[in-house]
Amino acid sequence: MTAFDAAEYLAQALDDAGAAIEVLCPPGNAMTRLPFVRKVHPYSTPHPLASLRQAIAMAAPDLVIPCDDYIASLLHQLHEAAPGDRKLKQLLTVSLGHPDNFPLLLSRVDVCRLAREMDVPCPETVPVIDRADFWRKLDALGLPSVLKTDRSWGGNGVAIVRTPAEAERAFARLRAYPGFPRALKRLLRDKDVRLMQQVLGGQKKALSLQRYVEGRRANAAVACWQGEVLAAVMVEVLASDRLTGPATLVRVIDDPAMFLAVCKMVAGLKLSGLCGFDFIAPADGGDAQLLELNPRVTPTSHLVAADGQVLAAALCGRWRGDGAAVSHVPDLGPLTVFPPHRRRTNSWGDQVRAEQVVKD
Repeated sequence: MTAFDAAEYLAQALDDAGAAIEVLCPPGNAMTRLPFVRKVHPYSTPHPLASLRQAIAMAAPDLVIPCDDYIASLLHQLHEAAPGDRKLKQLLTVSLGHPDNFPLLLSRVDVCRLAREMDVPCPETVPVIDRADFWRKLDALGLPSVLKTDRSWGGNGVAIVRTPAEAERAFARLRAYPGFPRALKRLLRDKDVRLMQQVLGGQKKALSLQRYVEGRRANAAVACWQGEVLAAVMVEVLASDRLTGPATLVRVIDDPAMFLAVCKMVAGLKLSGLCGFDFIAPADGGDAQLLELNPRVTPTSHLVAADGQVLAAALCGRWRGDGAAVSHVPDLGPLTVFPPHRRRTNSWGDQVRAEQVVKD
């Protein structure tokens, strides 16, 4: 599932919640064909910040919701670049949270540091400066460990290393990520110049190393408002397209310890809008451990939570001030979130079920 797939599902949920929707996306994107989108603003890959600023000025929205990490980072830049624009700064604060914390949101190391300071279970995570630093810290954490890049998603910037040879290959690959072939493919296929700009400009991703925890992956998609959690869709991951890739099959769960961790992080970062948290439930028992934060829409944001809440309805209800979040009946069976042939539904109570038996 791409970021825009998640955006399509969320757009319908927002429409169901009574929101008027305008989108910023490249020409030809699937979002431009959704019947309930009121207006489409053109996204310019050569001039992303300018197109984002213009779209906001023309739409005059009450909330802005980023659907990928890059747009989230652009919104942070927009806030910093508009010191005299009170209206814009207030909009971004209401939509994303307290601006003092924007620099932390896209740093895996800073998020994990904050988690550990707040007694949220989280594996030790350290920054990696260069090759020598990598080997020193890998020796300290031990094998297996997890090497990650900031501002990557879908598992593309994550590598579980179990041997010295795997560690060497992973470091070389992620240090050079995204690489010319991937950047060229993105440029030709999607007309997206971002990766090519990184490659040609010699930009290097920030790397981090995280202690490996054996267990089952889980995540929480969250609607929040000024540091308060309004609703959370918590799921355990039953299958994914690869070991570190996006979930393909999930089950909605109720996990009080995970919810408490989410509440602490949302309060500590004073978050607003929609975001997601990735966890790992240790195989040897104990509370789920926080792995990272995604400061944008995540692929399970449209699902019904175990308590019947829908994130879009909860967020719109708080923004309107009526608190009217209609309770739905959750589907607690296995659900596909990355089906090969997606189908739309008119009600988020009628979710896509898995066409297979899952053996725990």
